[in-house]
Amino acid sequence: PVRIQPAATPPAPTAAADPAPEARKADGLLSVSSSPRAQVMIDGKYVRFTPLFQHTISAGSHSVLLVAEDGRRKSFKVEVAADAETRKVWDFDKEQWSDEK
Repeated sequence: PVRIQPAATPPAPTAAADPAPEARKADGLLSVSSSPRAQVMIDGKYVRFTPLFQHTISAGSHSVLLVAEDGRRKSFKVEVAADAETRKVWDFDKEQWSDEK
């Protein structure tokens, strides 16, 4: 007669190892304000009305859209540095950055 070997027991699932610290995506902080106040959309997602203070976000390039209550819009790209805060202040009336002299 043919003898059948029992199937090998599959290995127990193991928790996925955390990536090495240097492989993790670093975060930075983004602060955005405007005059007058505006909705803040980051990478197409609504976050809140300005002021947005020290919002934790992955380091790198992000698309930001400000939409004032009167319909005026300002879109821009922002580069967020790891472990640092990036600040932007838009003046809709002057159509310029208030944080730039």
